[in-house]
Amino acid sequence: MTTDALEIPAGHPARRPAAWALWCSILTGVVFTAWAYATTQFPGISASTPWQDDPYHGMISFTEFLVPAMTVLLAVRASLWRRGQPQPVFRINQLARGCLVSSALVALTVLTDVVATVLAADRDRWDAKTPGLVASLLPLALLAATSFTLHRTALRQLPHTESGRPDGDWLDDLAELVRRIAGVRLDRPLGFVRDHIVAFAVLLSALAGIGVASMQALGEGGEPPLLYGMSVLVGFGGFLAFCLISNAVLHIAVPRGADAARPGRIRQAARVAVIAGALTLPAAAVLRDRIWQLLGHRAEVDSVGTYASITLITAMLIGLLVFGAAAAVSRGGRGRAASL
Repeated sequence: MTTDALEIPAGHPARRPAAWALWCSILTGVVFTAWAYATTQFPGISASTPWQDDPYHGMISFTEFLVPAMTVLLAVRASLWRRGQPQPVFRINQLARGCLVSSALVALTVLTDVVATVLAADRDRWDAKTPGLVASLLPLALLAATSFTLHRTALRQLPHTESGRPDGDWLDDLAELVRRIAGVRLDRPLGFVRDHIVAFAVLLSALAGIGVASMQALGEGGEPPLLYGMSVLVGFGGFLAFCLISNAVLHIAVPRGADAARPGRIRQAARVAVIAGALTLPAAAVLRDRIWQLLGHRAEVDSVGTYASITLITAMLIGLLVFGAAAAVSRGGRGRAASL
């Protein structure tokens, strides 16, 4: 359904499933956060899980930070929701999209842990607690599936603007929230953030990478400088990929004015390549032994230098391949459009 309406009334059929999806997603995030903390931070519990080591542990090492962050953001933005008042289409749409991302992160973690269980990872460490820990995945899976179903229902019933572009974003609602609470207008500062959203994503990802690597180093009683640096870089890559993908999917910052124009072919290909390369950093880090063995080596990676080389080279190669493919696809698409 296409419409010019920027708001939907209180009785619109999309609002009930959107509200249920929101609260189900928040509940899922709270339950997942408690579960992830218990199964990773308490040695007496984590030592019995099939997913305690890489590559399976690599997934939860990110989602145990990302899911709580998404849950808090959803809850804060939901404070602008008024049941008896009309609501902007972009707000409900983006909250539903946020529910999808949060649920997808939980579902991916559950799927990874199920794979670890099916493959009997670390079978020699299983004990009497392991069946209960595996069974704890079921309520998480049910909550994520319920939230996902409600989200899909809400999005199908929401009207769409003729332009296909949202008329607001998360930064608009942040400005509205601050204005209501403190009476302060943040239009100009948030406009600056919107215009430099990639730079802010890089900064936040770097800080998150440093924070996670520092916590890991403290937990291990210290790490060599190169290993610590790689931990920072791997964390930075994972968080940066998540930030850039989330901005595209959730509309954190929608470009305005001249910046709203479609980027050029090379620039668009470069964006896709950066996301692919950044995402490859944590993937290559947790799959380093498999990559090393595919190169003809029978032993596992046993030095920080080899680990760093495999991770960096794999990320650069994937980034270059994706850049070439994205540029070629974009060029081909424009060529066909021009010939019509």
